Amino acid sequence: MKFEVYRDSLIYPLSILSSIIQTKPTIPIFSQFFLSLTDSTLTIIASDSEIQITASVEIHSTDLDSSTTFNFTLPAKKFSEICRNLLPGSLLKFDINELQAILRSGRNRYQLMLLNPESFTIYSMQASLFSISLPQNDIKWLLAKSSFCMAIKDIRLYLNGLLLEFRGNTLIAVATDGHRLAFSSINLADDFSANKIILPRNTALELNRILENTTDLCNLNFSNSSFEISIGSISILSNLINEVYPDYDRVIPNDLPYIFTIDRELLKSSILRTASLIPDKLSAINFSFSFNHLSLSIASIDHDNSVEDLDIDFSYDITYAVGFNISYFLDVINAIDDKNIVINLPHDINTTSALFHGLHDNSYRYVIMPIKP
Repeated sequence: MKFEVYRDSLIYPLSILSSIIQTKPTIPIFSQFFLSLTDSTLTIIASDSEIQITASVEIHSTDLDSSTTFNFTLPAKKFSEICRNLLPGSLLKFDINELQAILRSGRNRYQLMLLNPESFTIYSMQASLFSISLPQNDIKWLLAKSSFCMAIKDIRLYLNGLLLEFRGNTLIAVATDGHRLAFSSINLADDFSANKIILPRNTALELNRILENTTDLCNLNFSNSSFEISIGSISILSNLINEVYPDYDRVIPNDLPYIFTIDRELLKSSILRTASLIPDKLSAINFSFSFNHLSLSIASIDHDNSVEDLDIDFSYDITYAVGFNISYFLDVINAIDDKNIVINLPHDINTTSALFHGLHDNSYRYVIMPIKP
């Protein structure tokens, strides 16, 4: 079987597809792309244990009959590397048989051994319960504001994912690792019946990477066990985490007694200077408050210490001390777009968490468990 495709039409889809290919998969077929050829289109599929990405590419020419479909595989990393290193505008010629693929472009010739395409499992969307079309930038914003709080390989599977909840005319995204929580929401044009799904961690991260900051629409389909999103010529099909997500409303504190506003860049730069002695940003940084004053401090295991004093608008005539994980705190500061951050502190740091949000935008909020200084 012979066909031709321009290199430039392959570069973008291969960059998307190759991101989920494992270097040393336990199942060899997961190191391959599955390709399906018709007389006008080349469909390329990449898959791992929980996510499948499909891309369609227009071919230049083929000797395939219009009523026939030809399926084969290619080693994903090698094929992607070949295409990436070809000159822009190159025409890539394929000659495929059952055992090998010969690729030619100009004076370059590549011979790749193939696996049986029948061993590649193609997944399909289960019966759709509901669907919605949304601008790409809305979904990307939701994911960017919350996905960094997902857990990594926690035994509580639901923490290794991101909750999407439809509540009336609002779409909510929530992520937590048990020590911090992110909440973000967007308004929808229509009301939806209450629905909750949990996207796996890898799916949420891939979506955040693939989606663009554009108002172009993407189509989302939901079923009981799977989720599919179509973005132009790219479609992503993913399993869902079949667990019950914890009641996050109970975790987000209300009516905390100590509230103050501080310039985001001022606070960030002060924390970075104070933490400069600590290479491990998983350490805690201490906040000591008094009337209109904040002292940041940190001590290393080598008995070095760093202190920075700030004049702030803290209008409480008390002495108050609390600690936070440096990495968690910086993640929140980086996620907030507002010039000023509103910080809500609890009366009892042993039982209640602290709440963070922007001064002018309350559509996303963050909760961090305090550490006793």
